[in-house]
Amino acid sequence: MGRDRTPEVEKPKGDTTDATTRFADEVGDERMKLAAADRSTQEKDLKPGVVKNKDGSEVEYAKAADGKVHPVRIKYSNGDSTQYEFDKDGNVSQLTNRRADGTVKERWISTDGGKSYKEERTGEVKEHSLKVNNDGTMRITDRLGNTADTATDGSMLLNFKDAEGRPHKVRANPDGSSVEYGKFSDGKERPIIVRLPDGSYVEYGYLRNGNVADATTRTAWGAIVNRYESRDGQRWVETSSPPRGPEFNGKLEIRPDGTHYFTDARTGGTWVRKPNGQITITDGSGKVVSQTPPLQPPRR
Repeated sequence: MGRDRTPEVEKPKGDTTDATTRFADEVGDERMKLAAADRSTQEKDLKPGVVKNKDGSEVEYAKAADGKVHPVRIKYSNGDSTQYEFDKDGNVSQLTNRRADGTVKERWISTDGGKSYKEERTGEVKEHSLKVNNDGTMRITDRLGNTADTATDGSMLLNFKDAEGRPHKVRANPDGSSVEYGKFSDGKERPIIVRLPDGSYVEYGYLRNGNVADATTRTAWGAIVNRYESRDGQRWVETSSPPRGPEFNGKLEIRPDGTHYFTDARTGGTWVRKPNGQITITDGSGKVVSQTPPLQPPRR
């Protein structure tokens, strides 16, 4: 591990350190920088009206220029929204993204049957196709076949290849955080890079049995903040600065959403950090000892 990494530590297929925003930049549009998960895209009869979902999102349906009923607006659970307009052939002719307060983030317009889209204010042109699903979410596909799928919570799931042809899977969240996944020899996907809203990030390595082998926290510009290593997934030591730090025991889990969940073997207390940067510490009884607020993205 690290300087003395054992052979049991496994690297994911196509592992890299920082390609989480390349495809998002290629696709363009802030809404297109958010990500998505599971949904049903099966055909069904749609009726005009508004459907409210359990997560707080809403989808509005109405008849479009092609005479068919389509999702024409989705309000994500974070309050932002996307509005769709369709041409006479059923292609998306206009896509408008709004903030929770109703102000327009950007508006993309297509005049060629959905083959390309031009941003109204900046004049930027993107060549990609848009497919609106029945639940109001959408899939964006660029000319290289890379995809981005939105979800009702305002996130977006990106599947793309970098310049070297290596595949990446990244979930980008509306709070500015993101999680990149690697696929391992057991067929399972695990978080390998969790980027916090302030730009700092944590890299994770795994043993062949799936236990976490190391966790390295870096600043937004890549400098190491700290690094912890374990040969068995239970006994940990900080190795980021000599001399090596004291050992401690506990179980570290990285949840599918990127949550860092450490349980102290001696006290039963937990140290939990969400992708939004919020840290919650509990004692052995489960009582919250302290909790920090979520991190904010840097001002631009």
